[in-house]
Amino acid sequence: MFNLTISARLLGELRQLLEHGGAPGELPLGVRRAGTAVEFVAPATRAVTARRGAARLRVGLFPEHLRGATHLYWHAYPIGDLPEPQVDLALFARAGCSAAVLHRGCAQPLTEVLVAGAGMERWRPGRLDALDAPVAAAPADGPFSRYVEPLGGVRSLASLQALRVGVVGCSRIGSLFCAALGRVGVGELVLVDGDVLEAHHLDAMDVPGPEWVGARKVDAVAALLRTIAPSARVQAVAQPLEASAALAALAACDVIVTAPDRGQPRLLASLCAVAYGRVHLDLGTGVLRGEAAIDAPAGGAPAPRLEFGADVRLVLPGHCLMCVGGVDLDTRQVVDWRRQRAGSLRSLNGMAASYGLFLLERLIAGDVRDSTWTRLRLDRRGDLRSERPRFAARGGCAVCAESGRGDAVWAGEAMRLA
Repeated sequence: MFNLTISARLLGELRQLLEHGGAPGELPLGVRRAGTAVEFVAPATRAVTARRGAARLRVGLFPEHLRGATHLYWHAYPIGDLPEPQVDLALFARAGCSAAVLHRGCAQPLTEVLVAGAGMERWRPGRLDALDAPVAAAPADGPFSRYVEPLGGVRSLASLQALRVGVVGCSRIGSLFCAALGRVGVGELVLVDGDVLEAHHLDAMDVPGPEWVGARKVDAVAALLRTIAPSARVQAVAQPLEASAALAALAACDVIVTAPDRGQPRLLASLCAVAYGRVHLDLGTGVLRGEAAIDAPAGGAPAPRLEFGADVRLVLPGHCLMCVGGVDLDTRQVVDWRRQRAGSLRSLNGMAASYGLFLLERLIAGDVRDSTWTRLRLDRRGDLRSERPRFAARGGCAVCAESGRGDAVWAGEAMRLA
């Protein structure tokens, strides 16, 4: 089985070029292998040089009357003894495509094309039903009856629930996000966290109960998901992201969510997202000690002024987490958390998780089309303000340079970034 992942950004560039009579040429494709299944991964943009020995992508336009053409169409033309696979992708005036995988004189079907970005569309090349089948009416009552219209319709709900979401860090923020995904019907979740649940987590994590203290966090969250969403497929990986099994599980996800305590897993997850063309949602909160309060009680010692905040970054193919705000890669020995921050609040963690889910919903609805970084700040009186820090792709970014390389990224120097 062959699939293709291509960013909405690249697809837009190629379509515009073709519609104006240009020739996009061939682009290198990365590969992700899982058993007998092969996923081809396109780079985020056309500004990627060809790689020797890599699979390649050719894109063109087809007239609408060929919309139902399957891979058998390509047998009418000489295929040639191509030493590396070539994916021919024929686009139509509106969404959809016909396609074939050409290799060593044979044309084979491309099962699915995932368009990573606004809408998170899934195309079935040569299949009319994927786009033209009637859409069921929204339920009048019952599950999701009040969720469908704000999300953008039944088709958007189906796209959201078809996602495979990987969550790195299943503690105070991550467990809340996992529970929210289960509530809205996301069908597949991969949970990655090697830590054990401790008593101090019970005030903030969504887990079945205190009897899970001492168990792995991913197992406790998976147990909760079995009650919230019994039909969801949940894979619990009780290992740090640096483990090869954890990376392989994360690479198979459509969306990568990070909420760990350390910067290294964030960077490694960003590298994974870039290499496989995934959407990356990063969530973080903090209660920090600021300067001494100026309104301390008369005669009393000034108390530290607490600063409350959250960072939510939605990173689409074409950026990486280093470009959108960076990652704290302080590798010093971890010290007592009290020396670094004042603590954690479930309310803040819930805000970050809920806003992150909202961005994912708007991405599915097609409203969010670019990477975004939102910083929420609150004071102790509850005043809230939001900021949109500026960011831009960094020239010579070592992470972005791995765009669309797939499995090959782990064989190079990129692993040293962590």
